[in-house]
Amino acid sequence: MSTTHPVELTIQQWHILKRHLTSKHPPSTMLIRDAMRRELGFTVREGIVSTRTSGLGNIELIGTIYLDFYDDSVQSWFMLKYSDYLRD
Repeated sequence: MSTTHPVELTIQQWHILKRHLTSKHPPSTMLIRDAMRRELGFTVREGIVSTRTSGLGNIELIGTIYLDFYDDSVQSWFMLKYSDYLRD
């Protein structure tokens, strides 16, 4: 069983990374979940994170992207290879 944790990205980070991956892989890799897992080692999941803003306890909902990896070594390699695309 894998002990990987999802990699959390902002929507902006995901768009930058996705643009790069799309230029390097056929469209089917980014569109078909099984192909993405097989070729890239992860699948994509969308989520919403709530953050408390200052003031009267207002809560802001922010869209986020999770990359779910299935192998620790693949996740480590991904982080080394694409870390420049994940910076804010």
